Amino acid sequence: MRYDLSMPHSSRVASRVQAGTLSRIYTVARLNAKITQARRDLAMMCIGAGQGIALAPERVCSWAKPESPLPPPAAFATLLAMYILTPQPLTAQAFAPFGDVLEATGEFRLINDGFCQRHHDLAQVDTGGAKTGISIFQAQPRALPYPFDLIERHPQGSQAFIPMTQHPFLVIVALNTTAQPLAFLTNGKQGINLHRGTWHGVLTPLHAPGLFAVVDRIGTTANLEEYRYPSAFTVVG
Repeated sequence: MRYDLSMPHSSRVASRVQAGTLSRIYTVARLNAKITQARRDLAMMCIGAGQGIALAPERVCSWAKPESPLPPPAAFATLLAMYILTPQPLTAQAFAPFGDVLEATGEFRLINDGFCQRHHDLAQVDTGGAKTGISIFQAQPRALPYPFDLIERHPQGSQAFIPMTQHPFLVIVALNTTAQPLAFLTNGKQGINLHRGTWHGVLTPLHAPGLFAVVDRIGTTANLEEYRYPSAFTVVG
């Protein structure tokens, strides 16, 4: 079985270059492709653009060597499953292990003389008895493909992010530091409330101005733990 890489190589690579390095993206091979092209793609996946930075596991780099046989399609599929994340729509059911989805759907009651729907008590603010505060975050917009290697958690309290504009934003979460992270994409009308201790990526708006109201614990004791993955993941569009 061989690989079809008839897609223009420059187009495939250019769309995945960010901050001067080649993100770890590789299109799964199809039938009847040129071996030399496959080998070249492996080499570019292994090495950052002109910087000699290894971006893939050692085994992948060995596949790029001229004397090495190409890997089977299943190996590419495994690699993609490990390091390439495709965001799924944010739903309450899928997000339940990590937190709550905040959105104006479902049951409500009318207030303000019938001109306003109140979607009541959508999430619990958990601060362990400490002060609860409302802050404003302004985060720099990012773009897909989005590489990341940092996640964090707040062991002493929940944290809610409520966008102040109707733009989708990216949500990255993980059950723990050894589990495969998951990526969710909001629909532009959703916020989230992360449960206490949930591992998550940094705030990742995809559009300016990146303004969010944040409801979380205010205190003097440490409430932030960070973890860096040995190899970066990339979220694709």
